[in-house]
Amino acid sequence: MTPPGNVDFNILQVGQSVTLRDGTDRHRRMLDGKEFDIFEEERSLLGADPWPHGLKANYANLERFIEYSYDQNLLESRIPVESLFPEQVLDT
Repeated sequence: MTPPGNVDFNILQVGQSVTLRDGTDRHRRMLDGKEFDIFEEERSLLGADPWPHGLKANYANLERFIEYSYDQNLLESRIPVESLFPEQVLDT
């Protein structure tokens, strides 16, 4: 059992994989009486996993966000990504 306050990333990943596999209906849109399937377009732009979970999968984006924040003087110095998260998240 996951302790209160901790996220079980396995549960998140299972839910996401089911949505990506079976959830194409949420990607259908109606416009002027015609149905458009944007699932394939979304995959071509964002990749097979548009919302990855865990620190490792998002590390480059977090570094980029820190760099942009520093460049815009929102941060006084560049900070390590690891300093943003509790220790139990670092290996996800």
